[in-house]
Amino acid sequence: MSKIRFAFALAFAPICILLLLAGCEREPPQWETAALPPSQANAVQAAAEQWVAEQEAAADQPYTAAEEAAAQLTWEEAYAVFLSELMQVTGLTWRQAYAAILRELAQVTDGGWRVFDSFFLHDIDGTGTPNLIVFREVGGQLVPRGAYAFEGGVLSPIELGDMPGHLSDLFIPPGDTGIVAFTEFPDIAPMTFNWLELEDGIFRQRVFGWTMFQPEDWDDWSGPWQATFRIDGQEVSADEFSSVFRRWGNSQRMWGLTEENIQNAVFDEAWRQAYAAILRELAIEFTDEFGIHAFFFLYDIDGTGTPNLIVFENEFGLAPGVYPHSAYAFEGGALIQLELGDMPGIVGFLYIPPGTTDIVTGWGFGDAMTFDRLELEADGFRQRVRGILFSTEEVFIDGQEVSADEFWSVFPHGSWNELPGDRPRIRQITEGNIQSAIFGN
Repeated sequence: MSKIRFAFALAFAPICILLLLAGCEREPPQWETAALPPSQANAVQAAAEQWVAEQEAAADQPYTAAEEAAAQLTWEEAYAVFLSELMQVTGLTWRQAYAAILRELAQVTDGGWRVFDSFFLHDIDGTGTPNLIVFREVGGQLVPRGAYAFEGGVLSPIELGDMPGHLSDLFIPPGDTGIVAFTEFPDIAPMTFNWLELEDGIFRQRVFGWTMFQPEDWDDWSGPWQATFRIDGQEVSADEFSSVFRRWGNSQRMWGLTEENIQNAVFDEAWRQAYAAILRELAIEFTDEFGIHAFFFLYDIDGTGTPNLIVFENEFGLAPGVYPHSAYAFEGGALIQLELGDMPGIVGFLYIPPGTTDIVTGWGFGDAMTFDRLELEADGFRQRVRGILFSTEEVFIDGQEVSADEFWSVFPHGSWNELPGDRPRIRQITEGNIQSAIFGN
């Protein structure tokens, strides 16, 4: 048993420890041996008695001072031990670190009640790796109990700072970083909105707003009512308020603290298993005596938070290009096959322009190289713009000659090895690539 697990076991089982330390006598269990031949029955009973003796001998071993001290830890102290040791472990992915935290917290009780009930997972600070916040539910409200970041292979706690002591929900401001803590009170009371951002490992309030629905005349509740909106102490219109706190535009799900939700939220198990199954099947289809002639590209093109999958084929490998085979999304727990639409029939390179969710595909032929900038719509990939670059340094966008600067502002491209922006790889479908790209192993 690891020191971490041991600390928790001792902290949460003082009664058992006291009994063990007291060396209490236990009767060997009476095993059901009557149906066995005498020789076998005697062997079974002897083995049972030996097992009990071994357990009693182990229980009689003296505990070290550190172990006795651990037995007196509160759950907060025991968790601090666990967390400090977890932070020293090298080689963890953020998924492994967060899953370890959540599984440990799921076991924590205080006075017979669970201390942690739910968790929230989102890339709050825009680093590309989600942050984790854990909560306890008290009186129908969520009480923040801890927050974490994982950057550069290192797990670190986040100070709650300006986060409210209790809230009803968290949601993500569309197109921006940070989170909004929303608190709704019963009866007549304001609904509060705290827009929080992460600054140097602590939550800081960026904007505070509240709205309240109340009678125009407090002495006449049967008369007309009105809504009041305030941001940072200043009264504003409903439109101004909703432009800042667009609650329903991009709500983020709060997860109950269960193993199933850890699998779905932290490991995104559903889409991973679905994509892996497709790729393993296609690897068989496109394998011959010369190897595997299928490739894949994994990236969140439509900005839903779950990657899209594009599959390519080419019996000659990546050169001179690959041919789009199929594309997929995973939404609402279901696998959806996308229309390739305007995607070119051959792709020599593929990349994501900085600051967008479009993709750019390209391929060279003769003295020209074509660039297609595509966006993913509900009915498949649609071409936004096409560019052609000639070796004579003539450049065209949608048939119109433009300057080189204009061209590269639409199709920012350096070279195969130095593509700008996010450059996910087109990978061959191998089990190793499935494990690294899809499961993060």
